[in-house]
Amino acid sequence: MTNKDLFKAGPAGWEADPQTSFDTWLSQQKGRGGAPAMRISSAEVYRAQWGKFLDYLQTRGVELTRVTDVHISEFLSSLHSENRSQRDRYRKLIERVFADLYRSKAPRGYVNPAGVAQKEQGAAWKAVAGNLPTSFLTLAERRTLVEHLLSPVVWQKSEEHWRQLRDRAMVATFLGAGLKVSEALRLTVNCVALHGEPWIKLRRPDSQFSHRTQPTPFARDLLARWLAERATSGCRGDLVFPAGVHGGAMHSVTALRAADAIVDASGVSENRLERASPQTMRNSFAAGMFEAGESPKSVGESLGFAVVLTAERLKASWQSWQTFQN
Repeated sequence: MTNKDLFKAGPAGWEADPQTSFDTWLSQQKGRGGAPAMRISSAEVYRAQWGKFLDYLQTRGVELTRVTDVHISEFLSSLHSENRSQRDRYRKLIERVFADLYRSKAPRGYVNPAGVAQKEQGAAWKAVAGNLPTSFLTLAERRTLVEHLLSPVVWQKSEEHWRQLRDRAMVATFLGAGLKVSEALRLTVNCVALHGEPWIKLRRPDSQFSHRTQPTPFARDLLARWLAERATSGCRGDLVFPAGVHGGAMHSVTALRAADAIVDASGVSENRLERASPQTMRNSFAAGMFEAGESPKSVGESLGFAVVLTAERLKASWQSWQTFQN
């Protein structure tokens, strides 16, 4: 019999040794996509987050079983170097732990304090500037995400296969062509030229201003695969990324959820405290151009910036971000 078998779950066990209790709980959690075990890198991040929370409680003399939503909100507000998305990752972890702490028998009227902290209107921990000024994916993260995007689609049902091909190609336009979500959702098939020198042409609504961007090889391949599937499926309309075969427009929330699901499935999110959003991918496309020696003017033209100064600021943010990473 192992120590894990001897360990008794419940409030008393968590209170007596919150770190060992957490390690035991963590060892029982599954990985992404139902994997039998969590990645070591992800477990290390969770241990660091939990350890920071325990340190906070210890300095204030608060027992684990007496933690309230006020304590959690104050702890989240104390994370001065974190943005709101990062703070919410801490909150979600705490919520999961407290759900386990009282999983057998919760006190009468008990409500998970981390859940209460989430619903608090005007909470100080939510009043942050947002993400770092500009966020990027590292080169390793980009490679991991591209590898997943190019991997075989394993869905058996035709509608799921169709949706996965669509979503992967859409995410490829963020990471491999620098499109915004709104641009991808307005994109029509006559604006994509993949034969010869590939280009995507974009026009702003109610404006004569247009720009074009050249997709990277992986994005071109994913777009070609999706457009072929789209054509053979009898999809109506001319939108490149419709909501369904009926051809209707996809909602931006659906696009964001699809992007998050792909990032999660790739494993990239497990090692990041910050969300890898479509905007992060767009910024990373620009970073790839800067890494290749492209000028701010060239990058600005590909991303559709009206003035070169915007691209110059993006380059400065990228250089600052690199220093922060090192």
